[in-house]
Amino acid sequence: MSEKKTAHWTESLVDSVYGLYEAANEYRTAHRAAQLQAATVDRIRRMTYEGRIALEGRPTVSGRTFTRAPHGQALSVLSRLYGTVEAETQGRYEEAALLYASGAAWAVRAVLEGKEPPAVAFWTDDHGDPAPHSLEIPGLQTWADGPGLDAAYDALVRCTRAAEYTEELGDREPLNDHESAEIHRANTEAAGIADAAFAYGLLGQRAVSYALIGARRTRESELAQAHAAAQVTPAPPELPHAPYITAVIEALTAAGLEPDTWWTSDAETDPYATGDDAGCTTMLTAVLAWDDTRADEDDETGRDGLFLFWDHPAEQWQYARPRSQGGNTEPEFLPKLGLYSDPDAVASTTRALLANQPFPDGHAPYWHPAGAVRAAVTAWAEQPSEPSA
Repeated sequence: MSEKKTAHWTESLVDSVYGLYEAANEYRTAHRAAQLQAATVDRIRRMTYEGRIALEGRPTVSGRTFTRAPHGQALSVLSRLYGTVEAETQGRYEEAALLYASGAAWAVRAVLEGKEPPAVAFWTDDHGDPAPHSLEIPGLQTWADGPGLDAAYDALVRCTRAAEYTEELGDREPLNDHESAEIHRANTEAAGIADAAFAYGLLGQRAVSYALIGARRTRESELAQAHAAAQVTPAPPELPHAPYITAVIEALTAAGLEPDTWWTSDAETDPYATGDDAGCTTMLTAVLAWDDTRADEDDETGRDGLFLFWDHPAEQWQYARPRSQGGNTEPEFLPKLGLYSDPDAVASTTRALLANQPFPDGHAPYWHPAGAVRAAVTAWAEQPSEPSA
């Protein structure tokens, strides 16, 4: 039985930057929600019911019974609570966005310097929290999105300088009219740091993929050489899902639908994984491809052809179309074609996809010999991960 492997550094580094994105996006979403919630209790924008209650035993200075408007009090309490949450999420969003932006910048610089970091590394502050890196990303003049990256960097620098200017003016007392206007302008611009950092991080994340092109090609070459070497060495143990995929290929061949290429693998990063190992484990996969370079002007993909994907953590087969510029469209699930559907049903669905015809009616029947394959796949998935070579 084959062993699970941890992801190659080029993949784990991308996942590390993506983790920073997810964290920043969570705080960004929470801050937007907090802003909306605070707006619902803004007493300037809404009517307050003036009905009052009397509080016995608590007379006013004039000796009258003290009264209170409960609705107005509720709005005041909620306004304070929501305001606190809004301020807290704003601070968290800004911190996470700066970590995201600087982490992406650090990753690009590391790759361009010839390093092979498996994850973004940060120095920590006195509290043990990660401290942002430098935000500048040099050396991408040939990248198509380089001008946009530079513009996003300039926008972020303007916001950070405005924050520094606000702090400097805040230490002066008293402020003249000009300085008061300047501090108001700077405060407004400084409030955009989080959004500017998030926008810069998005471009920086794409820059990481661009910087990794050379390293990924080297990795692909190494894998190809290893594959070629394997042709003259004893074959590795059969992958757990190979018997089922072989049965599917045989059914397709019998139906006159044999794919042009197909392969199975245990080295693809598992995008379905969650928890501490997310992005660091692999999954069992199979890819079946039908090549057709005929131009199809009515098809947004640009040409005919088909990819079928089988991923062991998923519940259904998936399909995609090739793009004229290379690669494929975003895979789509086939809800009626379960992970262990009968191979003849896979062939029927494939025929419909290749002919651009409606899918067969009803859910595909289960492949009854799949029990042993399913058990082997489950046993493989429960193995502890081991570092790849």
